[in-house]
Amino acid sequence: ESTELMSGLFTSAGGDIVLRTAAGHVLVSALVSATGSNILLEAQGAGNDVTIDDNVTSATGHVTVVAPDSVFQNADISAGASVYVKAAAGSIDMADGAVSSTTDEGNIRYQAAIDVFLGGLNAGDGEVSVVAVAGSILDSGDEDAEVTAGALRMQAPLAIGAPANPLE
Repeated sequence: ESTELMSGLFTSAGGDIVLRTAAGHVLVSALVSATGSNILLEAQGAGNDVTIDDNVTSATGHVTVVAPDSVFQNADISAGASVYVKAAAGSIDMADGAVSSTTDEGNIRYQAAIDVFLGGLNAGDGEVSVVAVAGSILDSGDEDAEVTAGALRMQAPLAIGAPANPLE
């Protein structure tokens, strides 16, 4: 089982950043930053995860994170355009205090096969979509409002929020 460890990736001249494993986990352990381009972080191979432990930032482009199993977001994601995070067979687990944000009315979409645990999603006047295909959408903590958006769609068959810890 391989793991891609990153010590930081940067681009300032408009080139996209693409980190895709053939069969292994992706661990972001230092800043990933693109000034005028897009960022793709993708683990491939059954059972592999993406873990974001440091910020991922695209000033004017899109940020896409895809895992065949789960996504663990322990740091911020920011994009000038849109943010898309997908956990194909597992869950998305945002740490309390982790925020994904867009500028320029960009949209945010989080989709997980099981559960989505929200830190904060801030699309300003843009749209936010959160889908937990077979589970729930729950609050990871109270450091940030779970969603700020001009329009919101949440879909989960089991629960959206919990009586003891509702979404804000």
